[in-house]
Amino acid sequence: MEDASATLLFAAAWSWELAIKHSIGHLTLPEPPERHLPSRIRSSQVTPVGVDHAHARRLFLDRSPAPALSWPPMDAALVGTLAVAILLIAALYSAVGHGGASGYLAAMALFGLAPEVMKPTALALNVLVSGLALWRFSRAEGFAWRTFALFAATSVPMAFVGGRVLPPERLYLALISVALIVAALRLLLRAPAADAQGAARRVPAGPGLAWGGGIGFLSGLTGVGGGIFLHPLLQITGWVSPRRAAAVVAAFVLVNSLAGLAGYWSSLRTIPVAIAVWAPAALAGGLVGTGLGARRFGTAALQRTLAVVLLLAATRLGIGAAT
Repeated sequence: MEDASATLLFAAAWSWELAIKHSIGHLTLPEPPERHLPSRIRSSQVTPVGVDHAHARRLFLDRSPAPALSWPPMDAALVGTLAVAILLIAALYSAVGHGGASGYLAAMALFGLAPEVMKPTALALNVLVSGLALWRFSRAEGFAWRTFALFAATSVPMAFVGGRVLPPERLYLALISVALIVAALRLLLRAPAADAQGAARRVPAGPGLAWGGGIGFLSGLTGVGGGIFLHPLLQITGWVSPRRAAAVVAAFVLVNSLAGLAGYWSSLRTIPVAIAVWAPAALAGGLVGTGLGARRFGTAALQRTLAVVLLLAATRLGIGAAT
């Protein structure tokens, strides 16, 4: 501004527009809009221009349509494209007992969605898909209750704590990048076929509780359910027979995702509106994937393809975290 005496005005409609863009993932803010916008208005020394009752009465008398949270055409295409990706990811992940959070995060990262959208979306979809996987696999193979209880005893409270934390954007992107790399390796480095009928060893209480707490915190912090960390651990240690691992992982993902989502909700209380479109897609994919997985459907080629997508997304997020 060349004229230092001029009064700077900030219309309430601008706050409304910024909040909408933030809610659908097109605008990244360092903190939730309800805290960020008032602080910026104060620090910038602008004069807010509000909407009063006269404006509301005029809107009613004119019979004008009330503003609503909706997507422009490009945004509708984005939501639809992500719905298709979520359906395919849910089908593939649920076939091995996972909820698919790392895949959802990868898809959302490739489309440039904000962390505030990515985290609660991945956790909510994880709850739906892992619940289906638990139901299908526990019926088909039985359930290792002691192993699950040992890990869940510490993972659930730590997932709640992690869910309350929204780290700085660069740190969050770096954490998600690492999680996606772990997920890709999990898909590429599968357990040897010779172990398929191996006998399970009893989980030591100390290591089980320690691993559960660590994985639970990472699950809530990043928005993954923890299956990408627990499944390879169970395979390496032999703490659960391979035929029962899918059910244990599904239950672990379910309780961690619920705890992480509860922690996030208690802190920020925001859920992206697009979840109404993405949730049915995840359920449909989960129904297909769990049905195929329970019958030992071969998905090696699809898993390798997804691993490449995860690595591409991890690279993109890593670059974003570094710049």
